[in-house]
Amino acid sequence: MKTRKLFYWFAAIVLFGLIDYATAAANISSPEPPFQYPIVVRLAELGVTETQENQIRAILQEAQPGFQPLLKQYIAERRSLRAAIHTAPVDETAIRA
Repeated sequence: MKTRKLFYWFAAIVLFGLIDYATAAANISSPEPPFQYPIVVRLAELGVTETQENQIRAILQEAQPGFQPLLKQYIAERRSLRAAIHTAPVDETAIRA
């Protein structure tokens, strides 16, 4: 059992190494790093200047208080939907509501 586990770990490491080597050899760009804000990436792609970036940041900060209640409502509705989906006798009318 221990030998089999060790073999699977070794195979997984070799497989990931081969995938990494193949993507590096083919010059395939890696996916966006996790936890990076999509808007920051898009602004960098567009070539936005510092002043434009500051203007966008000011607009977003100004609009943020208006989004907070909508975000809380969205989260509450998602939680109620999740609870309705995971009930033991599935109630399709509650899910569709």
